[in-house]
Amino acid sequence: MQGNPACGVFISYRREDAGPYARLLQFQFSERISDARVFMDLDSIEAGLDFAEVIRDAVESCVVLVALIGRQWATLTDEEGHRRLPTRTAPNASPSPSLTISGKQRHW
Repeated sequence: MQGNPACGVFISYRREDAGPYARLLQFQFSERISDARVFMDLDSIEAGLDFAEVIRDAVESCVVLVALIGRQWATLTDEEGHRRLPTRTAPNASPSPSLTISGKQRHW
């Protein structure tokens, strides 16, 4: 996706727990919709490009965003053992993940 042309489907996933499912979904989209442009980071980002910028541009231009959430998604911890997602009891915690695109807050 050099120059980042608009993508049709953006697949968001964690490699550790949803990688194989994301790859299968990418294959299914490509098989069933021959002209579907499917964005997956491993295949769609060329070496040397700014990862965060390419991801942001692809999300902003996609028609469909599919977020694959694995079994460990809500309980993941960082290197120090702290949960990566806030709990509902934490101050300012959002009840669901959110993403800000073009100044608009999106929740799912």
